[in-house]
Amino acid sequence: MIRLGIIGLSEGNGHPFSWSAIFNGYDETQKQLSGEYPVINAYLGKQSFPKDCIPNATVTHVWTQDKALSMKVAQFAKIKNIVDEYTDMIGHVDAILLARDDAQHHFEMAKVFIEQGLPIYIDKPLAYSVAEAERIFSMEQYPGQIFSCSAFKYAKEFMPSEVSHLGKIRMVNAKIIKNWKNYAIHLIDPILQFVSGEVIESVSNGDDVVSSLSLIFDSGVHLNLTTSKTNDFPIEIEVFGDQGYKRLTFQDTFFAFKASLYDFIRIISKEKINNCKAEVLRAIAIVERGLQ
Repeated sequence: MIRLGIIGLSEGNGHPFSWSAIFNGYDETQKQLSGEYPVINAYLGKQSFPKDCIPNATVTHVWTQDKALSMKVAQFAKIKNIVDEYTDMIGHVDAILLARDDAQHHFEMAKVFIEQGLPIYIDKPLAYSVAEAERIFSMEQYPGQIFSCSAFKYAKEFMPSEVSHLGKIRMVNAKIIKNWKNYAIHLIDPILQFVSGEVIESVSNGDDVVSSLSLIFDSGVHLNLTTSKTNDFPIEIEVFGDQGYKRLTFQDTFFAFKASLYDFIRIISKEKINNCKAEVLRAIAIVERGLQ
C-alpha cells in the first residue's frame, strides 16, 4: 500500500478534500466539513465508495496552514495523521500530493520533499513562468520525480479521439471561469494534446475580470483562450477542422481527477514512465504569455 501525504490549502481550492476522498473514500456524515466546496460533495455523492477509490494507495497524513482546517480534511476523508509541519511527513509517507494551486509557493513547499527523493504531484499550474518551472525541475533527484498537470488533460470529454474525425485542425476557441493564472491551464493542457507545433505569434488582452490570449502556431492553428470571473458558464473547447466542427463540454470532474491521480500512482509503482516535463514547460509558456 502506497502511503501519501497531502498538503493544502489555497484559497478557493478544495483538492485536499476531494483528492483525499478519491483514495480514502469519505465520511458522508461529515459533508458539512467541505461545505465551502459544494461541487465536491455533488460529484463525490454520485460515486460508490470504496468501490470507486483508487486501489493500493491511501492518504495517511495531512497538513494545511490551519490546524482546525487540517482536522476538517482529516475527518472528512478519513486521514489518520495530522502533522504540525509538512516536513513531519518525511519518513512516514512514500509520496506527496502538493494540492495547492498558488504556484508562487510551489518551489518553497516542494523543495524538501524533492531533495529527499520523494515522488511528488504538484497541482496546476506548476509555475507562472518557464524560468520558475525549470527551477523546480532542476531539483529533481531522478528523471520523472515531479508530476504536474491539469486534471482536465485526463477528461474524457477532451480526449484527442473526440476530435480525430475533424481532419486538419484550423482553429480552437476555449473558455473557462475564474482567473487566468490558475485556471487557463485547464484549457491549455488538454488542447496541447491535439494542437501541434510551437507558438509563433500571440496577443494578450484583459483586465481584472476577463483575460484572453490569441495564439498562432507554426502548424497553422489559431487558438483563442478566455478566462472570466463574470458568470458561471460551461467549460468548453470548440474545435474547427477541415472536415468538421465539434464543441467539447467538460462534465465529469471526478473522472478527470481520479484518472490524473491514478496515473501518478502508476508512475510511483513503476508501471508507467513519467515524461511530463516537456509537456509542462510547453503549457507554462502559454500561461506566461497570458500574464504579460
